Amino acid sequence: MNEVNVVNLKTLVSNFNKLIETYQKNYLNLYNELKNSSIFWTDTHALRFYDAKDMEKHRMDVSYEELSRIKDIYKYIVNKYESIGNYIAFNLDNRDALLSKINNYIYSLNGILNSYNSLDYSFANSSVIYSINNQKINIKNMINNLYSIRNNIKTILNSIEETENKILSMINKVDIDVMPYATTERFI
Repeated sequence: MNEVNVVNLKTLVSNFNKLIETYQKNYLNLYNELKNSSIFWTDTHALRFYDAKDMEKHRMDVSYEELSRIKDIYKYIVNKYESIGNYIAFNLDNRDALLSKINNYIYSLNGILNSYNSLDYSFANSSVIYSINNQKINIKNMINNLYSIRNNIKTILNSIEETENKILSMINKVDIDVMPYATTERFI
C-alpha cells in the first residue's frame, strides 16, 4: 500500500529546497574564498591545490544539478498528487479486483432491474406499480452512479500510475555520487 501525505511532503520539499540553497551558497562561498587565497599562496603545492579546487568545483556543480533534479521530482510529485487530494492511499495491484467488484455490483443491479421488468403487473394495483417503478428508477440511478464511480476510480488510478511511472523515469535519470571530501594532506 502506497501512501502520500501531500501536506507532509510539502514541508519536506520546503526543507529540502532550503538545504539545497544553503549547500549552493556555502560551496560557492568556499570556492570564492579559496580562489581569492591564490594571491597569498604561490608555490608548487598551491598550483596542485588550485587545480584540484577547480575540479572539486566542477564536481560540486554536477552535484548541485543532480540535487536540483531531485527538487524537480519532488515538485512534480507534490503538483500531481495535490490535484488528487491531500492524503492518498493506494495499491495499484488491487485495481482489477476493485473494478471487478464494482462491475459485479452493476451486473447484480442489472439482474434485479431485469427481474422487475419481467414481473407480471396485470394483477397489481396502481400503488404497487408506482412503488415498483420508483424502485426501478432508484436502481437505474444506482447503476449510473456506480458507472460514474467506476470511471472516476479508473481516471484517478490511471493518473496515479502515470505519475508513478513518470517519477520512476525521473529518478532513473538522477545520478548522485557520494560527495568526496578533499583532503589537504596531498597538497602540503
